[in-house]
Amino acid sequence: MIGVLQGCRSGDVLAPNSSVDQSALVGVRTTSAPRVSRLTPDTLVVGTTMTVEGEQFPSDLVSVRVRIAGTTLEVRAISSNRMEVQLPAVLPPCGPVRRETVIIEMQGLTSTHEVVLRRAARMTVDPADSSRLVAAEAARCLELPAMDGGAGRYEVAVLNTGTTLGESATFSLRGQGMGGLAGVASMDAAPSAARFVSAGQALVKGGAINSADDDRQHGVLLAQQRALLTGAGNAAARWAAAPKMASAMVKPAAVGDTVRMSAILGSCSAGRAVNARVVYAGARALVLEDVTAPRAGKMDVTYRQLGREFDEVVYPLLAESVGDPLAMNGAMGGDGRVTMLFTRFVNDSAPGTAGYVSACNFYPRATFAGSNQDEVFYARVATSWETPDEWRRAMRGTIVHEAKHLASFAERFARGASFEEPWLEEATARVAEELYARSFADGVQFRGQAGFAASVQCEVLQCDDRPLIMWKHFTALHQYLQGADSLSPFGAVRSGDYTYYASGWSLVRWVLDRYAGSESMSLKALVRGDMGSGIAALTTMTGVAPHQLAEGWQRWLRSAYDANSSTSRSASWNLPDIMRGLGTLFPEAYGASPSVARRTFGDLQISSTRLAAFGAYRFILVGAPSSGLGSGQLIELQTGADAASVAGVRLSVTRLN
Repeated sequence: MIGVLQGCRSGDVLAPNSSVDQSALVGVRTTSAPRVSRLTPDTLVVGTTMTVEGEQFPSDLVSVRVRIAGTTLEVRAISSNRMEVQLPAVLPPCGPVRRETVIIEMQGLTSTHEVVLRRAARMTVDPADSSRLVAAEAARCLELPAMDGGAGRYEVAVLNTGTTLGESATFSLRGQGMGGLAGVASMDAAPSAARFVSAGQALVKGGAINSADDDRQHGVLLAQQRALLTGAGNAAARWAAAPKMASAMVKPAAVGDTVRMSAILGSCSAGRAVNARVVYAGARALVLEDVTAPRAGKMDVTYRQLGREFDEVVYPLLAESVGDPLAMNGAMGGDGRVTMLFTRFVNDSAPGTAGYVSACNFYPRATFAGSNQDEVFYARVATSWETPDEWRRAMRGTIVHEAKHLASFAERFARGASFEEPWLEEATARVAEELYARSFADGVQFRGQAGFAASVQCEVLQCDDRPLIMWKHFTALHQYLQGADSLSPFGAVRSGDYTYYASGWSLVRWVLDRYAGSESMSLKALVRGDMGSGIAALTTMTGVAPHQLAEGWQRWLRSAYDANSSTSRSASWNLPDIMRGLGTLFPEAYGASPSVARRTFGDLQISSTRLAAFGAYRFILVGAPSSGLGSGQLIELQTGADAASVAGVRLSVTRLN
């Protein structure tokens, strides 16, 4: 037995295993005993391969066992002088780099070897705003190395890449400093939404609509439309099968004529009769005023302004870059004009709503008795306590928005395509409003990096005749950013949530900025349904997976927090400048940065947190110089046990400098 142990180095001695009959070793020659000479690499890392070198290794794996930290490792290959051992991807508990003992058993003999073990997978992120995205499994124990000089920062975002509103996911996260962490910053809960509305209300006098209430009710009406038309079939096919006499009415062209219209809401079978006077009859617009309106007959100048703007600006813009509201006009036997019915029916039956459309009007009366057989949108009339100019200022964006819905319905009916998902239908309507806002003098351009002064400030301070449009987009986006973990671009997550109008718009805007060769062609394809509906249409358009869309979009939104981010470059909007502008103009309502940060020191613990679909939870890590055996920051991410959490949660790490 003495001969077996001769010539072995300290730390590499194979000692008899107490469970083996020692008499069986009598007479064994020194050269026949297995001997370990070296383990490589010097530092073992989970998920990688360890090489064991020596001599006289057995040819079979049955008598070989390798363990570390109580875990048996897989021996993947063995020869007489070398074996390859696989370390698992996760070796709990997650912790900093430390010394461990590798125990090797071969043919009943045991040797022990002290090694340096890195339990966490080290993530290296290139400097200058680069980013890495990993699945939750790979982030169960992750090490971010400290950066030299003490000025390094990482942004860490936990993302839910689920693609439907109901796919919420749960995660927990633990952070542990490794001698190089100076501090941790994370987001507080979002401030009350009430203070965000007050500034907007102060801008719109009299009875003009609060955009938050309008968005909430408008979304409800759009969802009702989808439900009402379930099973109705395609409108173009219905017209093809309808008798010739069922064609749309020939609308009177003479100003001053009175026409009887059907105001429908919540039903396609019956509507309320409205007598309306023709105030404007143009090439593409027919403007009608309810004869019972409080200011009936006193706002003709204002109505004519709206009609002319539709003919000269709005319709050409939609037809060229979004979709044609009159795409079904030929099939319906129409007169080539969009009807704008301003009626007190909207004020009385849908209070808080500026305007809406009904897809029922695209069908013949043989299908829906309440149909006007015409491209119609309904809008509220001015109240007695608001001036015509105040009403017009609030109404102009509504006209663009509703006409875009008509375009979407008409284009899809004409092609036999299905309805767009509500969130994307509203998002692209907001893009149409954005294009209209860009049509003004000193407006902004596609990928033009427009800032606060050229857009929101000019709208608010009325530097010219433009209405409030981008104001609505960015104030609602500011609120979304305050709660980006619990809010979703795919719809309302709770009663009173309207932020998806802005977050959905920003997602489409980012996609167009990042991937569109032609803004107008890509937008028209989305509106027509050429690439399908919902998030599937965006993935088809971009050629990237949903989780990549979620990460890229959230990275762009991060520029609202960090003016140095390169993700805002080549974008249409300069988010940090716009957020600073809101904070300067309305300091009590909007922060210069939408995030409210708290700073802690030491380890980080985020208890079970729920993420909405495409939601993100962000925090900032501030790096310090390297020191000691291990330095930097450990991240340990755990997901909920449900399928949505396991499949949807990912970790995005961005190196800020």
